[in-house]
Amino acid sequence: MSLPAVVTPPSAVQQRQSKLSFSERSDSTSRDRFQRRSSSTVRDGSTNRATSQTRLLSRSQFRRSSVVSPSPARTQGDEKTARNKLAFRRDVRTRLPGFLQRFTGYRNPALKPPYEPLPFPPFSWLKHIPLKYEVWLLSTIGGIIAILLIEIVMSTTIFVDSGTPLIIASFGAGAVLCFGTIESPLAQPRHVFGGQVISAIVGVCVTKLFRLSSAYQLEDTTRAGELGRPVWVSAAISFGLAFLAMQVTGTTHPPGGATALIASIQPSVVLLSWRYIYIVAITSLVMIGWALIINNVGRRRYPHYWIHGTKTFVQTPEEKTKLESEDQVEMEAEEGRRGFASTFGLNDLEEDLVAEEEVVDDERGRTGRLPQRY
Repeated sequence: MSLPAVVTPPSAVQQRQSKLSFSERSDSTSRDRFQRRSSSTVRDGSTNRATSQTRLLSRSQFRRSSVVSPSPARTQGDEKTARNKLAFRRDVRTRLPGFLQRFTGYRNPALKPPYEPLPFPPFSWLKHIPLKYEVWLLSTIGGIIAILLIEIVMSTTIFVDSGTPLIIASFGAGAVLCFGTIESPLAQPRHVFGGQVISAIVGVCVTKLFRLSSAYQLEDTTRAGELGRPVWVSAAISFGLAFLAMQVTGTTHPPGGATALIASIQPSVVLLSWRYIYIVAITSLVMIGWALIINNVGRRRYPHYWIHGTKTFVQTPEEKTKLESEDQVEMEAEEGRRGFASTFGLNDLEEDLVAEEEVVDDERGRTGRLPQRY
């Protein structure tokens, strides 16, 4: 025998809800839910602020995971990007003797520049003079000796009988970067060696292609001629392609543009053909080797990085993930591929959330209720 169903009369709240329109009912329901959630917290101002920060943290973590987490479709591309960056869990230079650590540009991360010079005279005397005078002195000495070393190498080796010029003129500009502005990315070994060698390769290849033309005349490089002569076009294309190659490979080095031009317009270099490439490579190594010595005897250090500018040799997995995540957010913001990221990044989102929570707390503290938009 079944019991009759008990019919409960509608409450006063339900009667009021039934008289509201659909939009008013949904607004009232949202407001009631928010009030019930906020009433569970202590009404003390500091406790409310802590609860607000907790909600902000959870909300920002949710948005971070939804924006930063790479989609499965891009996982392979991200792994390829990570492989292209040479990074180790530990800086390999820390395993070198202390003396060699200094001359490879390594300093204890706890130390701040300017660093201590070598602890014996005359280098220990450098800390008694202003840093700018030390820079002037060491950069001048470094540049002079660098040019002398290159000229000695070019005049006392197998290059003497091959018609090799005493020095490639573009290395004069390179010396200004390697000894005067050693903090610049353009002066780091990756750019010095890579930019010079890549430019030499491009310049030689373009020149050899133009020399296949029957209208090409080598003497056109030293006297005025008609604008349509092939050697003029060869020089311009050599520079343009070398400039493009340096940008694509991340080895931009201003003197490299001159290196490509010299391969096209200087007769003695044009006749060197492929030998010009390893002459430039050896000259670059001589300059970098001397820069590692002279730039590390004082209160500065060189290089600031070898391969990648963000981290020198070493990158922990956590730092690598954070770096790739920040790069992804910035890229999506620029390309407008993902909602709010098209106008601002993750840091801007967190700041806006903090400001919004503060407005809500202030309004609730003054009036005892939520703003109208809630």
